[in-house]
Parts: sequence; C-alpha cells; structure tokens
Amino acid sequence: MSSLKECEPERPCEQQEQLGVVEALAEHFDDLRDGRTTAVAVEAIEAHLAAPP
Repeated sequence: MSSLKECEPERPCEQQEQLGVVEALAEHFDDLRDGRTTAVAVEAIEAHLAAPP
C-alpha cells in the first residue's frame, strides 16, 4: 500500500488522507463500541495515523 505522501494520480492526496482516517477509525472502532471514552479512541487513532505505514 502506498503511503499518503506518494499520491497516485487517480487518488488525490486528500482522498488518501481521508482513507487513512477511515481505516484508523475502523481499526479502533471496538474501542468506541466497548465504551471507552472518545478522547482515548481519538488518541489511539491519532497515534495510528502518525505511525509509519
């Protein structure tokens, strides 16, 4: 999978960035569903997005 910095012509950087956010949300959805606070889930998502692919 290409990194957000290596944007493909058919998928602009902004769209790739949004896809990364959606993937991070999906990965951490259980945190929200299990009743953890939104702040904890947001921190986990931000950490996920900051991590190298």
